[in-house]
Amino acid sequence: MYRWPKFLCYILFSGFCFSACNYESAALQGVWQADAFYQNDQLQSVVLDSIRLQCSENGLYEFHSTGFYHEKGRYRVAGKYLFVTDSTAATPSERAIKILSLAGDSLKLEMRDQNAQKQVLVFKKTG
Repeated sequence: MYRWPKFLCYILFSGFCFSACNYESAALQGVWQADAFYQNDQLQSVVLDSIRLQCSENGLYEFHSTGFYHEKGRYRVAGKYLFVTDSTAATPSERAIKILSLAGDSLKLEMRDQNAQKQVLVFKKTG
């Protein structure tokens, strides 16, 4: 019976893990509509119809939330993180948002609010 050398198994496994944990910005492009919102792992009953994220192929994004909240600017994807820079802010700075999953028409993002509470937004691709 043939046995794989340990270093070859390590290389193959590392490559698999690395590719499985990295997302492509092309997969993020499009219009995403919020489908669910969790805070501290509890589903929240909030109106989601105004929450949407749009990412263009030229690295620009727009985010609309409840009320009149709106931001836009540049985005980039590195590994399992979405980095956004809100150009509408008085002092723009890059923020990291963890991509929990991105597959086809489904996107799940994790962030922390100003009180460090975990928030997860689940999106469905609409365009």
